[in-house]
Formats: sequence, structure tokens, C-alpha cells
Amino acid sequence: MAEAPLHQVCEGCGLRAPAQEIAFTCADRRPADDIDHLLAVCWNETRRPRLDQGSANPFVAFRAESCSHAMATAFGIEDEEYIELVQQLDEAVASVDGHGFRTTPFSHNRGLGLWIKNETLNVSGTHKARHLFGLALCIEVAERTGALPAGSLGSAERPLAIASCGNAALAAAVVARAWKRHLRVFIPPTAPASVVARLTDLGASIKVCQAHEQAAAGDPCLEKFRAAVAAGAVPFTCQGSENGLTLEGGLTLGFELARSLALADAPRLEHLFVQVGGGALFSSTARALKLCAKDNAPLPALHAVQTEACQPLVRAWRTLARDLWAALVAAGAPDEEPGSDREMARWLLRNAKESVNARVFAAAGRQRGRYMQTVPGQPTSVASGILDNETYDGFAVLRAQIETGGWPVVVSEADLVAGRDEGRVQTGLNLDATGAAGLAAALAARQAGDIAPEATCAVLLTGTQR
Repeated sequence: MAEAPLHQVCEGCGLRAPAQEIAFTCADRRPADDIDHLLAVCWNETRRPRLDQGSANPFVAFRAESCSHAMATAFGIEDEEYIELVQQLDEAVASVDGHGFRTTPFSHNRGLGLWIKNETLNVSGTHKARHLFGLALCIEVAERTGALPAGSLGSAERPLAIASCGNAALAAAVVARAWKRHLRVFIPPTAPASVVARLTDLGASIKVCQAHEQAAAGDPCLEKFRAAVAAGAVPFTCQGSENGLTLEGGLTLGFELARSLALADAPRLEHLFVQVGGGALFSSTARALKLCAKDNAPLPALHAVQTEACQPLVRAWRTLARDLWAALVAAGAPDEEPGSDREMARWLLRNAKESVNARVFAAAGRQRGRYMQTVPGQPTSVASGILDNETYDGFAVLRAQIETGGWPVVVSEADLVAGRDEGRVQTGLNLDATGAAGLAAALAARQAGDIAPEATCAVLLTGTQR
């Protein structure tokens, strides 16, 4: 076997996983160690992704940037065989959902004055299937190369498992059905009847997690999911903290966006607003954009969008920003007191010092509880899909915002509804409030004067009304 050109490393504790093995979570992760264990894929040598691949299928176009392709190559699987594997699974997905994976459009909407990446055209009508298809490819390659026993993951004895309030569960059910694997879904009692019916049609085993099953804090669905994983189920999830390899498929969205922005007539993007629940969409998109940046070219300011009802990122960002501000001032930066999140974000970007930033980020990753606190109870919002009690990929989200001069944006219920409705009018899509939360945030930020009226902004539309 050739040496794999990449490896997995925990961004919280630094543990490096053997390249020839497949790992979902950090081996040193402990229930209450307060470390932000997020297992990330890293290339052994600095490289920039190749974005000039011609295939319309992102998992073929960007295969050279994936963990599954690197593993396949290291074990002697030819490129043509890998492409055939992707195409076979994609065709199976199409037979279940009506179409497979294709690059989604990125275009300017004049009525909104925003650039839009339309993920509602993706498999299962959302970006979630990207994460799960990429994860399925990683497992499939591991089985074909002997790194895992064939068919063992996703069997009746070791089913795939996911905790979800809707879209992620539907995406998981589509991919699992196409892949011919067993899936167990943990959903809240508030899941729409249409979602439950579709999950049933797709053959998923459904566990409704009632409110009385909730622990002292946090999501009862997640608690039941973790118990199932501890008993042998496979974390087939869109949360990087529960399975770091789920970020692999999510990178394809960021690669598509970077490819669009690299075109000669592309805009110079200044702001990107991304709705955040667990954080995998944001963290994988940010990682892809950073990997693709040429010669340290500036990235757009990245903004995580959350609701007034559930905003764990805001406190975390402000605490981390204040710690970094103090460290930079101690290292000689101007002792200026920023008066708002926007001013703080710009000050941190203007006065960034690589060694100081790295030290503060590393220390923060070992004190998760200081920054990321669980929102108690069960928050409610019209944007029900981003009500995760904590942002599981939170530190990746925090770091990406600080490194790009972005700050978190909280959207009121009124603005969520207004943004959704305006988005429906201007796009012709039956958007839901979750999928249009980034759009709502961009419009609200512009109206509040937090961003300039002429600033070039983009949003991701990630869901329609079920």
C-alpha cells in the first residue's frame, strides 16, 4: 500500500490518527474533558485544490480533494474504478430521489441585490445530502480496501444513525436507501408529518424523542443518538463533532463556490451569510474557501446566522474575541475599545498576528465550556432547523469568522419571516425560514447599516417548505 497523502488530526487536542485507518471521532475524546474534539482531514503537503475539473457531478469533479479518493488511491484502486463507484452510487440516489448530484447554480438576484447559491435544487432539496454522500463514499472505499469489514456498517446489527429535525434525516434516508443500508433516525415530536411520512416511505427506523426524555440540558434527540452510537450504531450525521468525515462532502459546496468566484467575470465577494445550527455547513464551506484562496488572498467576511431564540455562537464569539483582543493588545496592538461586534471584527482582522492568534485559538479549543454554553430547554422559532442547543462545530465557525473579519448575526422572528417571504417573491422558490435565514440576515444587516448598501454579498439557500 502506498502512503496516503493525507491524515486526520484532532483540532482540539492535536491527536493524529493513522493515515491507513478510518476514524469518525478523536480517540482521546472523553465525555467531560472540555476539549473541542473535531477530527479534520489534513493534507501532508501544502496544496491548493484543483477547480478546473469538467464533470457536473461535484464528487467526480473534486475527487482529488477527497479523503475517499486518497484512500482508494493509496490502496491501489484506479481512478477510473473510483469514478465508476461514485457514478453507481449517484445513479442509485437518482433512482430514489429523482436526480443525483450536480453543481448547483450561483447567480445574482437583482431583486434582492444578492448573489445566491441555490442548494434547494440538490438531492433531497438541501445541502445535507452532500455531507452524507461523502461519508458514504468514505465508508464504501474503506470496505472495498479491507480497512473495514464489507457491509458491516449500516447493517441491521450496526445501523446508520442520525439525530435530526427534518432535512438532515431526509437526506440521510435517501442516501441510505440508495446505498442499501439500515438507518435509524432520532427526531423530535415537532417533526412535520410530511417528513415522518417520507422517512417511513424510505424505510428508515424512526425514534421520536419526547421532551420528557431530555437530559438537564441539550437536545434529547442527540442524547438518544449518542446512546445508539455507544451501542454500536454508525454516526451517519451532519455534525462534524460526531463524525469528522461528514465535512468531506460539505467541502464540495465550498469548492463549487470558489470555482464560481474564480471566473473572470465573477464578483469580488465581500460578505457571505450562512445559517448555522450545528455548524457543519459553515465550517466545511469556510474550510473549502480557505483551501482555495490564492496567495493568501482575502476571503469574504463570513457571518454565522442564528435566531434570537437560540444563539449560542454570539456569546462564544464575543468571549473569544475579547480574549484575542486582550492578547493582541498585550503584544503591542493599539489599545482601542471596539464598540460593536462589527468594529471588534474589523479591529481583530486589522491587528491580527499569526502567533498570537494561534496561541489563543489553541487555548480556547481546550476550554470549550468557557465559550460554548448549551442553550437550556427547547427553543422555538420559525427557523426550526437551526435551533441546535449548541453549535457542535463551533470553534471552526468562530475561527473562520475572526480570520475573515466576520461576526455572528442574530435575526429576529419578524426579519426571518420577512426575509423568507421576500426570497419567495424574488426567486420563485417556496423557501422555508431555515433555508432562507442567511438571506434574511443579509437583508436585515443591510437595513441596519451594518454592511454598506453597495457591498457585494452572497447567501446560501438551503431548504424549501416541506
